Amino acid sequence: MKLLRELFQVYNFRPEDFKEIQELKKFFNSEQIAKIGKELKAEVIDKFPEYKNLLKNRGVNNELFAETISDFFNSIFEAESLTVTTSTIIKTHKNWNIKSLDFIEVYFSFSEKILSILYDISSKHPELIKNIRKLTRLLFIIAVYFLRSSCKTNAEQTITAADPMTGLPSRYNIQKIFPECVNKDSLFAVVFDIRGFANINTYFGYEVGDSVIIYFATFLKETFLEEFCKGYPNIFRLQGDQFFVLIKGTQEKVEEKVKRFLEKIKGKPIKIPLEGDRHTLDIILISVGTNVNVCQDISNLLWILENSLREFKKTQKDGFFFIDETIKERCQRRKENVALVIKAIKENRVTFAFQKIIDLYSGDIFAYEVLARIKTKDGKLIPAGVFIDDISFYSLDGDLDKIVIEEAIKYKAKTGMKERLSINISNALLEGNVDLLERVTRENGVPPKEIIIELMERQNLTLISHLKEKIAYLKKLGFKIFIDDFGVDYANFHLIETLAIDGIKIDGRFVRNIDKKILDREFVEFVLSVARQLKVAVVAEYIENQQILKIIKDLAKDFNVLGQGYLFGKPEVKE
Repeated sequence: MKLLRELFQVYNFRPEDFKEIQELKKFFNSEQIAKIGKELKAEVIDKFPEYKNLLKNRGVNNELFAETISDFFNSIFEAESLTVTTSTIIKTHKNWNIKSLDFIEVYFSFSEKILSILYDISSKHPELIKNIRKLTRLLFIIAVYFLRSSCKTNAEQTITAADPMTGLPSRYNIQKIFPECVNKDSLFAVVFDIRGFANINTYFGYEVGDSVIIYFATFLKETFLEEFCKGYPNIFRLQGDQFFVLIKGTQEKVEEKVKRFLEKIKGKPIKIPLEGDRHTLDIILISVGTNVNVCQDISNLLWILENSLREFKKTQKDGFFFIDETIKERCQRRKENVALVIKAIKENRVTFAFQKIIDLYSGDIFAYEVLARIKTKDGKLIPAGVFIDDISFYSLDGDLDKIVIEEAIKYKAKTGMKERLSINISNALLEGNVDLLERVTRENGVPPKEIIIELMERQNLTLISHLKEKIAYLKKLGFKIFIDDFGVDYANFHLIETLAIDGIKIDGRFVRNIDKKILDREFVEFVLSVARQLKVAVVAEYIENQQILKIIKDLAKDFNVLGQGYLFGKPEVKE
C-alpha cells in the first residue's frame, strides 16, 4: 500500500486529480463494465490457455470475473479504495502464481477499453479531454505499481543501494561482490541496452518510460534470474536503460540463450493505451557480451562492455554481439588515452605546436594551425592524433580545447604575432562553451579576425544544437570559420552550402596519395570546383613533396589554394 502512495507523490497525482476524474465515472454503466469483464476473461483463455484450469478450479466463472473487474474499475476513482484493491490483486497473483507479464498485458487491454469508450464520448464532449488524459496518467501509475510489486527479488532486503524502481541491485553492488564471487572460467557478462529509450520518455511521458523499464526488468528476471552470490541475484541495473546480467555456461550456450531471449521479447511488445487506442511499443534491444576473464577487475570489464556497446550502436540497430579481441583492444586503448589526457590536464602537461598554412602561389604564411600536444614526464610529445578520437567519446576534447585556446592566444598576444591562428574546436566546446573564444580574445587584446575556427567534421556537426546561430554569432564577432577533415565520415556538401563558412580543409587522406590514386584526384578536383562556385577558401593538407604540390596547383588552375604539410615545415612546439 505504501508503494502506491509513494507513486502518487512521485508522479504528482494529487487528491484534486482524483476528484476531477470522478466526473468520468458517470459515463459508464454496469452493463458496459460487465461486458468488458467477459471480453477480458475470453482474452485470458485465448492468449493464456494455461490459466483456464486455474480459473475453473478457483470457481471463477464469467460472472465472478466480471464482478472483479467491476470492483477494480470502481476503485480507480478513489485513492484509498484503489490502494486496498491493488494490494489485494498483488497478493492474489502471488498465491495463484500468475505471471506478472501476462497480467500486465490484460491490464493494458482493460485500460484501452475504458479509454476507448471515453474518447468516443469526447467527440461530443471535448471538455472531457483534460480529465481523460489525467485518467490515462493514473492508469500508467497503476501499471508501474503492479510491475514494481512483482519485480522485487528475494534478496532485496539484503541489498544496499538497490534500484528503487526495479528492486535490482545497482552498479555499486557489482563492484562490491565481484572480486570474491566470480568463477571466471565459465561466466559471461552481458549488457542489455534499450534503444531510443529517451524518445519513449519524450513522446509518451515518464509514466510510460518507467513502465517500459520495469516491464523489461521483469522479462529479464523471468528468463535469467538465479541467486548469484551472498544473496545477490545475477541481474543488475547499471543506469537508465542499461542492465547487466551474469550468465554461466559456454559461449555457445550463452549466445543461444541471449538470442532466444531477444526473439521472445521482440514477439511480446508492450501494448499501451494511448488516446483511446492500443499502441504497440516495441522494445528494441542491443546487447554485448564477453567472458569475465578478459579483465582483472570489474571496472575494466564494465568499461569494455559499455564502450563496445557504443561501437556496435554506430552500425547496428539491434541484436547480440560477442566482443572480439579487436574491440577489446580498442576499448582498452581508449581507456588508457582517456586516463592519459585526464592526468595531463591535472598536471599541466598540455601544450601546443604551430604548423604553417601556406599560400601556394605567393609562398606567404597564411596562418599557423594550433595543434594540441601532451608532454610525457620524460619530455616526449604525444600528438593529438593518438588520443583525440578516443577522448571525444567523453567530451574531454572540450576541456583540452579550452587549455590550448587560452595558451595559444596568450602566446600570440605576448609575442606580438601578426599571423592568423587556426584553431580546432570540438563539438563539446561549441555545445557548452562557445563564449570562451570571445572572452579569451578580448582579454588578450587579439582581434577575432586573426583567429580561424576549424570545425571538426569527423564529429558530426549536425549534432550541435543551434549550429547556424552559433556560427553567425562567431562570424559577427569577426572570427573566420573553416570546416576541417572535409570528405571524412560525416562530411557532406550540404553543410558548406547551408552554413556561412569561409573555407574548407580537404582531409589529408585524399591528398597524400593524389599522385597515385585517380579517385583521390577526382575528389580533390571536384571540391575545388565547388569551393570556386561558393567563393570559399580551400586548404589542402598533407602536401609532403613537390609532386603533390604540382598536382594541387594544376587542379586549382587560377583558384588560389592554401596548403599545409611537411613540405612547408613540421609542427613546432611553442612554450
